[in-house]
Amino acid sequence: MSQCSLINYKLLAQQQQKQLTTLQAQLQTLLTVQETGSCGGGASTEVAKPQVFDKTPEKVLYFMIACKLYLRMRMKGVVVEKQI
Repeated sequence: MSQCSLINYKLLAQQQQKQLTTLQAQLQTLLTVQETGSCGGGASTEVAKPQVFDKTPEKVLYFMIACKLYLRMRMKGVVVEKQI
């Protein structure tokens, strides 16, 4: 394996680790809110917005998960009519 390939793998691993850390933090926030019920009555919860997608194929799954978590947190307790 070439030196360049090793560097690319290390950079990719670092990026994925950063995304995983962000997703874990968002998931922990979601679980905490669900347990405490502190997001009732349509109040929005502050949650980090997903990072801007840079069209990298390896990041598609992480971006989609981050978007789903973001939307679920923002729409928790909001009636369906207002969500639409």
